[in-house]
Amino acid sequence: MRNRNALNITYMGNLQQASYASEVADTADIQNLLAQFKGLGRLMQHTTPMFYVIDYSAQQYLMMTNAIQNIAGYHARDFLESRLEKTIDVYHKDDFRIYNQQIFAGNASFLKQTPQQDHHQYVFSYNFRFLRQDKKFAHVLQRNSYITSKETGLPLYSLGMIVDITDFKADSVMVHTIERIQEGVDMPYIQKISTCYCFPDLEDAMLTRREKTVLHYLSEGFSSKEVADRLFVSERTVVNHKQNMMRKTNTKNITELVAFAIRNRLI
Repeated sequence: MRNRNALNITYMGNLQQASYASEVADTADIQNLLAQFKGLGRLMQHTTPMFYVIDYSAQQYLMMTNAIQNIAGYHARDFLESRLEKTIDVYHKDDFRIYNQQIFAGNASFLKQTPQQDHHQYVFSYNFRFLRQDKKFAHVLQRNSYITSKETGLPLYSLGMIVDITDFKADSVMVHTIERIQEGVDMPYIQKISTCYCFPDLEDAMLTRREKTVLHYLSEGFSSKEVADRLFVSERTVVNHKQNMMRKTNTKNITELVAFAIRNRLI
């Protein structure tokens, strides 16, 4: 997907804009999207998803299930009674910066480029950290859809679920995906639209000295096996370096990776 952040519509900016909106979502639309997410939740039998509905125009949760207590120790009313202030307060500050400026902006740009009548088919996912009641950070995965303004195409409501992934996530890298969910006979059919890696800690996005060496050889046209022979490592090691570099640079193949490296004077 090209030009994801061209509109630069941040999460906080959308809250301000939505507060002036006069549109109200149809209750049936909210219920239909919630049913869709509960269907996705059944695919995760080992977890207990927390479901929620946010009204951006009122800047508050309309609904939150008390599974949040199992995830973070807080009661749902702590969030329901504080509008969105509690959520922003417990959000890891670096992760919220990335969400506000990059992830939400990418979602908004995608929605603006997509027919408004199709918006309900898309699921936007990303992971982040937030401070639990015991003062430890939990890693969670959030998956949500939007009910958007017919006038602006921007989110008025967010409906989704949050799952605790603390036991499976150790680093701070945030993975942002956009998927299209289409109804299937037995279960929803999921089409991946895009994947983007975001780095709250900028050092995590920097290429290592060995990665730059591998990249230099690749830019010269050497194959993975030839690079491995020159560095006295396995071909699998070189492939892993390639995958790590593409993840750090959000490139899809070696051609894009080399072009990125040249533009940014990495080689």
